[in-house]
Amino acid sequence: EENGAAFARQFHQDDPVLDKIDRTFLKRKQGRVTPGGWCARKFSKRKDPCSQWGNVNVLMPGPRAKLFEKLILNLIANETFRSNQCRFQ
Repeated sequence: EENGAAFARQFHQDDPVLDKIDRTFLKRKQGRVTPGGWCARKFSKRKDPCSQWGNVNVLMPGPRAKLFEKLILNLIANETFRSNQCRFQ
């Protein structure tokens, strides 16, 4: 059945595919939580940045989000951006 779901099947607990997703896409190390804005320690190869937690309710942008912001700001700063916009009358 094609329903547009991201995955074709449900995953069982301890499925090795989930470990691969954690490792490859989420960059989660074995025995650690997935890095995110809640990690209060600066990144280090030796120390777990999530061994100290900040406020888990506050989402802070990571490096990829900051890069995305920079790309968008460069796009809208371009002089041709406004002339290429659709105009409704």
